[in-house]
Amino acid sequence: MKSFFIIVLCIVILLLSCKKDQENYEIIYPGSYFPVYPNSWWVYKDQDDALTTHSVDQAYRLNKYITWAEDNKTEYSDPCYVPFYDGQPIYGYYKIDKGSAYPFVSCNTKWPILSEQTGFTFEKKWVDHRYTDAYEMVRVKGKYFNGKDSILVQEVYISPAHYTDIITTQEWAKNIGLILQYSTDTITGVTFSRSWLIDYYVSFDSTSVDW
Repeated sequence: MKSFFIIVLCIVILLLSCKKDQENYEIIYPGSYFPVYPNSWWVYKDQDDALTTHSVDQAYRLNKYITWAEDNKTEYSDPCYVPFYDGQPIYGYYKIDKGSAYPFVSCNTKWPILSEQTGFTFEKKWVDHRYTDAYEMVRVKGKYFNGKDSILVQEVYISPAHYTDIITTQEWAKNIGLILQYSTDTITGVTFSRSWLIDYYVSFDSTSVDW
């Protein structure tokens, strides 16, 4: 009987120790212009009246990603708790790009989704420049106040410019997220694609963690 209680006590201590280790992992909270807190959701309508819903999992989840893989050697990032938006981990204003592959080595990287730095420019996703010179760029145009919310404006375009004259504008509202996106032909001035936020819920829950 004494041995049984010792075994049970050891198991309890082990479980508590594991939970303590889990609790010590960092939680990466969402940025204010992309507030993907657990249990949040957004509904968009486009020019054809089609509806699209985006949602966040119910809790922050422990995540890590490959930072280096070559032959039989694989290295990972430090694990941390992050929200999962449409099933993908989000690190503040960054996503994990799973397509990064370089000569003799493959890896994943934290890739920008947006930035609050006016004038900052970044590639929308990783592209192997050995095989193409056309790629999507994102430029932070600036911020303005619409009388109710602070709005961050970004423009997405193809570089080099001779590939297309189309620019896609994104508007992100502070503490709401993406509220408007539209694509315009800069030569004709015609807007041919448009979607806008019609309903949303942001939970601002900073405590729900999937242990």
